[in-house]
Amino acid sequence: MKLMDKAKQAALAAAVKTGLGYLEKDPEVNIPKLMELVDKFVPDGWYESQRNAIRNAIQNKDSNWYKLILRIYELDPGVREAFFTNFIINASLKGSARQEEVAAQNNCNVPWAILLDPTSACNLHCTGCWAAEYGHKLNLDLETIDSIIRQGKELGVYMYIYTGGEPTVRKKDLIKLCEMHPDCEFLSFSNGTLFDEEFCDEILRVKNFVPAFSLEGSEEANDGRRGEGIYQKVMHAMKLLKEDYAKELEILKVELPDASRIPAVRFDVAKELVAKKYNRQIRNPFDLEPEEEALIGQYFKEEYNADFVFVTHYPSKKRPFYAMDDPEDTRFTLSFDLLFHGLEITTGGQRIHDYNALLKKIEDRGMETEGMEQYLDTFKYGMPPHGGLGIGLERLTMQLLGEENVREACLFPRDLNRLEP
Repeated sequence: MKLMDKAKQAALAAAVKTGLGYLEKDPEVNIPKLMELVDKFVPDGWYESQRNAIRNAIQNKDSNWYKLILRIYELDPGVREAFFTNFIINASLKGSARQEEVAAQNNCNVPWAILLDPTSACNLHCTGCWAAEYGHKLNLDLETIDSIIRQGKELGVYMYIYTGGEPTVRKKDLIKLCEMHPDCEFLSFSNGTLFDEEFCDEILRVKNFVPAFSLEGSEEANDGRRGEGIYQKVMHAMKLLKEDYAKELEILKVELPDASRIPAVRFDVAKELVAKKYNRQIRNPFDLEPEEEALIGQYFKEEYNADFVFVTHYPSKKRPFYAMDDPEDTRFTLSFDLLFHGLEITTGGQRIHDYNALLKKIEDRGMETEGMEQYLDTFKYGMPPHGGLGIGLERLTMQLLGEENVREACLFPRDLNRLEP
């Protein structure tokens, strides 16, 4: 690291330390003044765009960011300090500035977060999961993961996301990594079955590990794929975390949704249901309009008291070419969206795993294979049946907090009028 970079980081650290002490005296009054204090310690031009973004977020006492920071002062002081240091300073200020610098030097993109699989091992054998196909012997040892994180931090990356396998098979190593890198934040997707009181206590102790549980609809649907009793094990883990994080949930006024029952409905049936009940004409037969999503959520809340609903079998015309068609009706795909209070928060489904089937789908759509050779080669020599999904964490956060716009759940939102930071 260059001497000037060390000086900038030292100045920033000093400014933050002083700023946090300043806030402790009277958070409600001093939050809007925080960046004025930082400006006195940090010269003009240093982390300027990042500082301006935070300044704009906290100067308005009616803003959600001001309210969120104020509520953080009801938390454990250690948790509060870890949040400010890892998320605001390291990942968002120092990290994003370093990422921009590396990207400019090397003419490349630097990710804000790094995703890695600590292990292929899993304590479950879910139908169709790649972990069950590949076995339990593929692991990144502790030294390798540590090296990845150290190299990532040199690029300005302080956010790490674990997938798997089941990452918490390696729970001791995960906690060790939190200890080795207290300046980073770690998010881990998990089936939730290996969480016990001891592990929850360790999570609270290190303060920089965040679990995200995975469930698949109702107890019957979940256990049908994952094994009998798995649903209740996840519910128990959530209960442990809810007890440990009850104070934080109360501070944020979050009432956890009921995930004990999640109905599922076909895409075409869902459109017909809301059209009939709410006297709404079907305008687009191939996709759901935002108003329709909201009405589907309303319908299943009124009829089934359900906070979530799976909408399945989207038309093939509106899904990517790699989506698996329904063998019983190829106009539709084996896909789904998960709606939470009428908003899509997850999209997923089964993907085509057969090389020739992929080529035919590409040809049927009038597409070219040029530029996709590397992707297609992955399937040429064999690929097990598999699926995938993507979770919109900002959308989920928005719905949990009852916000009206997803920008309120993003630290640095981007839109038509705002590109950076």
